[in-house]
Amino acid sequence: AAGEEVVVSGTVGGSLFIAGATLRVNGEVQGSVYGAGSSLVLGPGASVGRNAYCAGYSLETAEGSLVQQDLLFSGYQAALAGTVNSNVMGAMAALELAGQVGENVNVNVGAPGLRMQTLWGWTLPGDAPEAIEPGLRVAETAQIGGQLIYTSPEPQPESILSQPAGGV
Repeated sequence: AAGEEVVVSGTVGGSLFIAGATLRVNGEVQGSVYGAGSSLVLGPGASVGRNAYCAGYSLETAEGSLVQQDLLFSGYQAALAGTVNSNVMGAMAALELAGQVGENVNVNVGAPGLRMQTLWGWTLPGDAPEAIEPGLRVAETAQIGGQLIYTSPEPQPESILSQPAGGV
């Protein structure tokens, strides 16, 4: 599916390839999701049977969303409040993790205090999510079943409010 705004609310029996400016998955995808766009949201009822591969400015997984296996993201920002049963991997300037990850989180993140314009030079559509500050933030509500491995221009231990089972 491709378009300026694409919303998938039903059941997809296989994998979903989705591209456009504003993308939203609210239903069940029995295979993997391959998404590229300005913003991609896995809504509270979204379920991905295998992996989610996403690229673009912003990725959001709402509380109640589920990725059965791995989530891989490359872009400016990710706000993850849903559940990923296996691993989260990727490269982004800003990561806010408040949900559950069954295994490891392995990411490259920007340093706090950098300006978004320095990191993201593309023009965004008017309905793009507001930019979050660069850096890593792991909320008290976050649960990581394995290790948190992050690469950044500077250490960010003060922003990790929940300790992963496998350490940092």
